[in-house]
Amino acid sequence: MTRVQAFSLINTNSSRHPTPSIKLFILAGQSNMVGSRSTINDVPDSWLQPQDNVLWYDSDNTWGSLRVPTEPFPFSRVFNGVGFGPEITLGQRIAQELNETVALVKYAKGGTNLAVDWKPGGELYSSMMDRVNQAIAEFPIASVNVEIAGFFWMQGESDAYNLIMANQYEQNLTNFITQVRQDLHEPNLPFVYGKVFLTGTQQTPFGIFRYGDIIRQAQSQVSEQVPGTFAVETSDLSQHPDNIHFDSQGLMELGDRFAEEWLSIPEPSTLGFLSLSVVIFPLIHTSLKNKK
Repeated sequence: MTRVQAFSLINTNSSRHPTPSIKLFILAGQSNMVGSRSTINDVPDSWLQPQDNVLWYDSDNTWGSLRVPTEPFPFSRVFNGVGFGPEITLGQRIAQELNETVALVKYAKGGTNLAVDWKPGGELYSSMMDRVNQAIAEFPIASVNVEIAGFFWMQGESDAYNLIMANQYEQNLTNFITQVRQDLHEPNLPFVYGKVFLTGTQQTPFGIFRYGDIIRQAQSQVSEQVPGTFAVETSDLSQHPDNIHFDSQGLMELGDRFAEEWLSIPEPSTLGFLSLSVVIFPLIHTSLKNKK
């Protein structure tokens, strides 16, 4: 990953925000958010260049231009050693559409469930929030407003293995979203998530996740009942032969779909019901560390 050079933030809403602002997006979930089956050999050469309009909080806890590989982190796992998740297309798509620099911070761990592992107040949830807060506190560009603009979630496969967890998923996801918004002080924060593509008969190296259909139904219900939540279909995305993970192409398309969903939020919603407050944090760094 390369050091980010000095630049001027492109802000098309300067009249609304006299101080330059930057949108921060959070990514979280389990192995399909990690990108466990990604392979950098599948990435076109053009995507291997640093994305200077997308800032990325990397595995060294340092801000820099996003560049493949983005994984692994100490808390995640990629089966091929190094790889990427949907962030490589998600950030670029949003930055290009808005003509603005954006920032991404990610915390995802494979093989984790929402019922216990991601339960608010638990270890994973707390670690995610600690990482987000640390990334904001160490944001490298002085005198900017950091706007928490969206939360992206790809998770649910592990809960599809257990009937009790599957039946509780709708309520658990609702509680998770509520707590995230409360802890980030963003009551209307857009929450975009991918629906699992599992069915009750899919054979995988990890067994049969019999309750995938229950998870999918729960995810649909949440998007219908909880304002500001958006479910993204993934069942037609390119999958790895293991039948539980996206392959590289599927992950890149997932990032595009996440971005497209966020970008499709109507302007009246973003200014009214889904208006995002701009939170100004003390910035303790004015320059980036040199990358080795």
